[in-house]
Amino acid sequence: MTGRSCLGLVGIFWTACCLFFATAGVTSFFEGDSIGIPMAVLFLGLSVAGVAMAYKGFKRTDPNQLSANAKERLVLEVARAHQGEVTVEELGVDTDLSVRECKAILDELAESGSCDAWVGRNGETIYVFRGFLPDGRARRSFDPIKGEVELEFADLEHAEKAEQSR
Repeated sequence: MTGRSCLGLVGIFWTACCLFFATAGVTSFFEGDSIGIPMAVLFLGLSVAGVAMAYKGFKRTDPNQLSANAKERLVLEVARAHQGEVTVEELGVDTDLSVRECKAILDELAESGSCDAWVGRNGETIYVFRGFLPDGRARRSFDPIKGEVELEFADLEHAEKAEQSR
């Protein structure tokens, strides 16, 4: 759950509580308590803050209005949520950005060295943000450098075993 969703849920809860206490204030007034109306007005006023929080939390942001820094931050949040590995398609689904924008932002981040573009097992490009990887290891992508090194070591071990058996 994102921070914006949490803000929206807190706003709904805040509004519900304020409306409950405002209703209690009105009921108290009808029972003859003079504090009931000021209490109802106070809680109705506070409920406006809850409505504002809910609106801000659940309002969809138009991606065209986002600055370049905000788009980059959005990409980083999605990458962190995906444990450091994200594809263009995943980013497009998790944001309101177009696929073209997602690819451009990810390619720009890869060129700047903020992430690596690796080839996935199915041939798709996976953008790997090493800072968000659990234990520094990729889950579903293939690091061509490490893969080649591992293959070289495997071939070397195989050759050594063959020599020892002679």
